[in-house]
Amino acid sequence: MFDGGGDRVVGFAAVGPTEDEDNNPQVTGSLVTLVVDPDHRGAGHGSRLLSAAVDTMRANLFSVATTWVTELDTALQELLADAGWAPDGVHRAIDTGAGTITEARFHTRVT
Repeated sequence: MFDGGGDRVVGFAAVGPTEDEDNNPQVTGSLVTLVVDPDHRGAGHGSRLLSAAVDTMRANLFSVATTWVTELDTALQELLADAGWAPDGVHRAIDTGAGTITEARFHTRVT
């Protein structure tokens, strides 16, 4: 996603099949990442990227989408909730070497 002038990347998203062992990678797509530059948040970039990511998963015949969100990333949690995503009750702990980060998995139907 480029800024209004088109010369600076202000966000990106990446999708693919799920790598979660409890989901079928032929049915479940994964929003691997969605990032928007903090200076450009609130301008609709995140919503447009999320919509494009879901459209891409739908075009690749996934019927469910999941993503992992750190418990501290309330902005992404709110964006997902506003778009109809919800936590599915699965959590994981990631050891960063400097501490542990807890993530919750969100999901939505894409068909």
